[in-house]
Amino acid sequence: ESLRRQLLEPHPLGGGTVTLTLPRTLKHFPIDTRVTFSDPADAQYTTMEVMAQDRPGLLYHVSKALLHCKVRLLSAKITTFGERAEDVFFIVDRDGELVSDAKQRECLTASIHAALDSTPIVATTSV
Repeated sequence: ESLRRQLLEPHPLGGGTVTLTLPRTLKHFPIDTRVTFSDPADAQYTTMEVMAQDRPGLLYHVSKALLHCKVRLLSAKITTFGERAEDVFFIVDRDGELVSDAKQRECLTASIHAALDSTPIVATTSV
């Protein structure tokens, strides 16, 4: 019954919000957030690379940025090296084309920086 109710009346991403502090060990090695794009030759997708401080909720914030900027995720490679996350996302626009529009790339970059460069680390809990 609970599954049926959720399917018929979906809730937006996330349920509640919990503010978490960055572990003391990660505070000593701050990593600046970088977002880069590339269009591999003969590929039908754009590659977006995000390098940032690993933290709770990192992928959630990236997924919210994709949703906000109307970008579809095809696949992702998630890699963490200690305190550094180096994630690669294979994306297309909502029409299935390369994400080549400068405004859309700026939207993604700004949204990801806004979410990840803020001081508090916020993770969501599902209902």
